[in-house]
This record gives sequence, structure tokens and C-alpha cells, in this order.
Amino acid sequence: MRAANAFVLLIVYCAAYCVNATDVALVVSFPGNYSYLECVSVPENADGFDLLSKSTLNVVWGYDNTRGHYPLSMLGHECPENGCLLYSIRGAEWIRKLYFDGGVSCSQHYCAVQGDSVSLVYEGEPVLFDYQNICLGVKPEKTKTMLTGKITAPKVSDTPVIASIILIALMFVYFVYRYW
Repeated sequence: MRAANAFVLLIVYCAAYCVNATDVALVVSFPGNYSYLECVSVPENADGFDLLSKSTLNVVWGYDNTRGHYPLSMLGHECPENGCLLYSIRGAEWIRKLYFDGGVSCSQHYCAVQGDSVSLVYEGEPVLFDYQNICLGVKPEKTKTMLTGKITAPKVSDTPVIASIILIALMFVYFVYRYW
């Protein structure tokens, strides 16, 4: 009897783990008023290196012990000597992060949270686009910057549906046969 309870709890934990994806809006501002837009699904609290690695953006990485990974170039555009700057927005204010994955905590490097917008810039200020514009396909208000790139709708996955069906089937079997 206890083994069946442990098995059901294990299935519930695995199903919850499978559906724990975080969508982050990614905007990369290139020189010449070109911006790359993508909605990226990563695990919660993924760092900036993981975020860019999961995107379809072609990034060449450098590494040092202090700051961890940092982009050398993206889509063939070399980053300036001081690097491409990473900003994230929660609420209404852009926050510059020191590192992509270096440092000891989320106060020093970026950590993904559902609904975040992340902007990488070569120089100047980040382009103002939010999560709804990129990940939910909501048309933006008029902007000063010409934007081109790829806007993708959230990826619909069968994983939560399959995990739910398996969970319901196992619970049904458990409750029907537990008294036999």
C-alpha cells in the first residue's frame, strides 16, 4: 500500500516538473536600428547564458573567471570591447545585470522569471518592448525604432496534456484497486 502512495507522489512530482517552463521575451538591439525578437522557453531561474543558448540566435561566447560567459558576437555582429549589455525589466524599470551567468546570485546575473523581458544592447538604451508584445503576439503601440525580426507565439506543448492523462489514469487505477 505504501509503495503505491509513493509511486503516485512520484508521478505527481514528475508531472509538475514537466510543465514548469518559463517564457521570456528576448530583444536584441543591433546597430543600424535592427532588433531581433523572440519568445524563449527556459526553466525558471535560468541564467542569461542558458536563455541565449536556448534561443535561435547565433551567439559566439567568451568566458572568464570573473564574469562567466559573455557574448563576443551575435548574428555576425561583434560586441563592443565592454561587451553587449544585458538588461531585464520587471514592472516598469530596466535593470542592468553585470553578468550573464557569473557571480554568486541573481543580484549579479540574470535569473529568468515568467513574463520577463530581456534586452541586449550594443550601445545606448534598450528597446522598449514588453513580454506581451513578443510572447503573446499583442501588437505594440507606435515605436520610434524600426523593428524587424522574428516574433513567435508561445510554443504549445503536448507534455502537460500527456502528463495529466497519465496522472489521471494512475490515480484511477490506484483508487479502483487500492481496496482489492
